[in-house]
Amino acid sequence: MSVRRLILAALFGIVFVAGIGTVVLQHIIPSSAQTIKATDISHNGGNSYSVTSDLRPRWPLLFEIQTDASGLSGAILTEGGKPLVAPHALHSAILEQGNGRYSHWGTPQESAFIFSTSDNSDPRTNGRKYGIVARPGPSMFGASLMLVLPIAILILQGLLFPTSRMIYGVAAIAFAVYVSFFFGRVTYGIDTTIYVQWSEWVPLGYPMFLSGIKTVFGLRWAGAIQMALLVSACAFVAVSAERLTSRRIVGIAVLLVLLCCTQIFLMEGWLFSEALFIPLIIFNLGAAFFLISEKSVPAALLLATTAALIMFVRPAGYFVPAGILFLMAAQRERFRWTAKWAVLPFIILMGTTYIINHGVRGNGLQSQVGRVLFPHVAFFFEPQFASDENKEFGKIVEQTMAARLEKYRSLPDRTSRIMYSMNDYNSRLDAVDAAFDQHC
Repeated sequence: MSVRRLILAALFGIVFVAGIGTVVLQHIIPSSAQTIKATDISHNGGNSYSVTSDLRPRWPLLFEIQTDASGLSGAILTEGGKPLVAPHALHSAILEQGNGRYSHWGTPQESAFIFSTSDNSDPRTNGRKYGIVARPGPSMFGASLMLVLPIAILILQGLLFPTSRMIYGVAAIAFAVYVSFFFGRVTYGIDTTIYVQWSEWVPLGYPMFLSGIKTVFGLRWAGAIQMALLVSACAFVAVSAERLTSRRIVGIAVLLVLLCCTQIFLMEGWLFSEALFIPLIIFNLGAAFFLISEKSVPAALLLATTAALIMFVRPAGYFVPAGILFLMAAQRERFRWTAKWAVLPFIILMGTTYIINHGVRGNGLQSQVGRVLFPHVAFFFEPQFASDENKEFGKIVEQTMAARLEKYRSLPDRTSRIMYSMNDYNSRLDAVDAAFDQHC
């Protein structure tokens, strides 16, 4: 074997070991646990109690226990050995409603739990044992190190022995590193139940996706599958950028820039529709890059499919079909070809989603979310356009937000009022809860 092949084999061996080592390292890190002593619990008033957390992961430079302040905490608070059922709750809801709501607040280095018991009894005297269990996740430094070292080695190999397959090598490392973070575990948030329980207020796309995963693999594998989709989408858009520019370095640069957006990767561990929406957007962009560079029937069909699925998952993707129209206008010589292989399949797929919606819910609407989640927008800002349903919900919102309406009405212009209402998150959630309580 030549010296060149020996060096090449050694470098790829290091890359392979680094990627597999990341997976192993993630799973040998033990869960952090804390037993809560009754004497350490403080009463905050109402149904709210608090206790300081002393959870510490092994190798704290590489791993940390995230809190609700910076995203969604993965820590679980137990009562009598069983998890309390309502994590990531608002502090006002813990105080006023209780019933097992809790929140993990602070920083990964110094945090506390604000919680209530399942029956709103006093945890200091009810005789039950309380504890905290948390599986550490990678810190920003740890995630960067796990990615940078093997990727740097692979890039060095590429400089010594140029290859057009470097993108796949980098993507493989990212796949091993990121997917390992969510092997067999997911994070639940405030909105998770509306997707898992097929709420009538959200589009069917994500509940159907989760239902398929639950049937085949089990819901705890959703995070790993979502991460696999995102890494694949990033690799695909990098390859399409390389094809578009005919420069390998552009593809590598695109992939590295995407891999550095750690927030979108952390999102993949949550049971939120954004976790599917983001990969679909990136796949759609990659398909568009391919079609700009060359005619490709698979790319055209992927463009049409992702455009339809994006809106089936989140109606906020209504802008995506405009990309297909842009391609038709910009490439007039391919007008009929694009209409045949992209526009027509898109129309058929949109019709299919309409039929699915009608068959499941009795109407073809993608989502009814605007009637409930944002009724204050219709009622406060555009009352002349509000439907009867929105007006009904809007009245409930007005009652719920009454304490804050004085501040809202004192603001000088419409823009300020919109921003105040959008940022007043607690009021919005309280308003939604009130609407559901009264009408659902």
